[in-house]
Amino acid sequence: MGRIGQGTTGYTTAKLTVGQSLVYARLRAAHGAEAARLFADSNREAIVRMGELVAELGIECDWEETSNYVYTESSGRLGELEDELEAMREAGIAAELTRRTELPFPVAGAIRVDHQAQLHPLKYLAGLAVRLPGEGSHVFEGTCATAVRTGERCVVETNRARVRAGHVVLATQLAFLDRALFFALAHPRKSYAVAAVVDEALAPKSMYINIDAPTRSIRSTPGEGQTRCLIVGGESGHPGEGLQRKRYDALAEFMPDQFGAEAGLSWSAHDYMPADGLPYIGRLRHHDGRIHVATGFAKWGLTKATIAAGVIGDAILDRPNPWARLYDAGRPAHPARVCASRGDRERPGRVAFLR
Repeated sequence: MGRIGQGTTGYTTAKLTVGQSLVYARLRAAHGAEAARLFADSNREAIVRMGELVAELGIECDWEETSNYVYTESSGRLGELEDELEAMREAGIAAELTRRTELPFPVAGAIRVDHQAQLHPLKYLAGLAVRLPGEGSHVFEGTCATAVRTGERCVVETNRARVRAGHVVLATQLAFLDRALFFALAHPRKSYAVAAVVDEALAPKSMYINIDAPTRSIRSTPGEGQTRCLIVGGESGHPGEGLQRKRYDALAEFMPDQFGAEAGLSWSAHDYMPADGLPYIGRLRHHDGRIHVATGFAKWGLTKATIAAGVIGDAILDRPNPWARLYDAGRPAHPARVCASRGDRERPGRVAFLR
């Protein structure tokens, strides 16, 4: 209904990484090692594709190649990192365990993955959007879709006009058509972020996310002169819980305590968490090949959206896609297997740190 970038995508912290917290140990336990490998491959390919688009289209979006760290400050949780490292390596990810980071506080351990990326999401979106119109493509802002009818062609009903198309993609967070009952397969979570301008020498150049509670997601982006914009996110909660001020305050206190900076900006966004740990991407219903859906990105929307574009684009063009089966939007739900974590216990044994 609004303008491009005014929703969750514009408010993302824009970290492009295969290192998405403790995802691989959980996926391996819930779906098997092959599913974890395909998940890693698809996210890696999404980062590569985004880098290609930035280069091919000349998009100025503060693209930076950097490393990603998944860390803990608790020695009691090193076993979880060790399990995750094993699952990541089994999935084909070159990852190492280390205690060395750029953070101004000590960590008990961190999984490092190199050759990841970060960017400015609004600049990236603007660079893509300006190239869309033409050759039968259009961008309609300020237009609310209210229904979709299917027949020989699809008809999208809006508050302004009808739009006819061969295929329709519902990329509206949760699909606004209830035909596949996605409201029962994904639940919303809201995350918060604050930002401050800091001296370039004080800002971490890599990306960080902890496995502890509360969550802390940390990165920086280029600023003016010898400065960078430090972004700290986390404090996830349920939308509408009434704790917004408390969560902003917690992040605002973390910023000067750890980085000596006062937060000057704050924002929030919400995303949908899939029941079994994997996004839902593909046909809205198996017997209807004209309506497609992409939802359940679990707060890692830029890479998942890029994956979705490939999967759905190939489906429309009747081409095979290596990730389609993994993310199949019509797959059976197994709530009892939801993200079964092997990380609730510390596994005995030595923890090898990369120095």
